[in-house]
Amino acid sequence: MLISMNGKQHKLTGVALATGVAACVLMKEQSYATQGMLMAMSIPFGAMLPDIDHNNSKLGSQRKAAVDTASFIGKVVGSIFYVYYVGSTFMKNPNKAYIILAITAVLFVSLWLLSKVGPINELLHFSTKHRGLMHTLIPPIGIWLLMKYTNPVQAIMLLTKGLFLGYIVHLIGDLMTVSGCPLLWPIIKKPIRILRIDSSSPSGEKLLWFVCMLICAGMFFATYRNGELIKWFIRL
Repeated sequence: MLISMNGKQHKLTGVALATGVAACVLMKEQSYATQGMLMAMSIPFGAMLPDIDHNNSKLGSQRKAAVDTASFIGKVVGSIFYVYYVGSTFMKNPNKAYIILAITAVLFVSLWLLSKVGPINELLHFSTKHRGLMHTLIPPIGIWLLMKYTNPVQAIMLLTKGLFLGYIVHLIGDLMTVSGCPLLWPIIKKPIRILRIDSSSPSGEKLLWFVCMLICAGMFFATYRNGELIKWFIRL
């Protein structure tokens, strides 16, 4: 059983951080108010994003419904196109149609065999399970690299930075629970835990709230005391 922060806790932690960022730019760096507010808007969403791998979470249930619908439509359309293509090819050149069918069979068998190989099967399972790939540093690093190397317009870049901040706050919150998260996978495959707080108990939940709010408050005061910090992150 996973004992970790729930969706509500992650969302409110993200909102607390977003409020701190917004308050900081409005009070300390008014010239960066628009940029700071844009960044703050996406922090709560980023704080919930890692749990998209959990089918019972709000984002996870929406993701599952969207994937199931897209998969069904793709299978139906793909099957109709495949049957039409092979059938029309068979009418013109039966030998070519037999080759297409043979290649298709080989591809399906190869993919099935690959899925049974230990490391590949383990990777597929890890990529889709809760507290798997989405709870490592790979997604936030990917978000940051995508932002830096695609060079999007400023508004998209600022929203992406907020997404990155929210994602990191989510991982920090989970690191403080009993379940932890595999932050440094694949270098370290075991879950990493910092405080081992049992968030399923009332006292543990309150302690976790306190620690998360303390971290958010610390980030706010550090940024407020050094106005250059938030300007540096916005320009980064």
